[in-house]
Amino acid sequence: MTAIESMENGVLILDVSGQLNAVTSLELHGILEERMPEAEKVIFEFRDLDYISSGGLRELLYAYEAMNSKDGILIRHAKPEVKDVLDITGFSTIFEIEED
Repeated sequence: MTAIESMENGVLILDVSGQLNAVTSLELHGILEERMPEAEKVIFEFRDLDYISSGGLRELLYAYEAMNSKDGILIRHAKPEVKDVLDITGFSTIFEIEED
């Protein structure tokens, strides 16, 4: 997994690519833990994310809980296989998801 981060006007944008699994989710957790306190909103750009496991879903939940009192979370451009996981797990009902 690669996560390129940027902050624009209080919005943390994380461009996540590759595989978000139990091992790589630890890296994402570190980024979220460090950067979320200064953010009003988090955008996950998933255009190049090929796979998400329960470890990755756990980090989405972590971000959701931390940002719930702020402007929340947006997931953008998830590939069909990642969107299917979000749908099956019910995550698509709690997250704002923007498709192409």
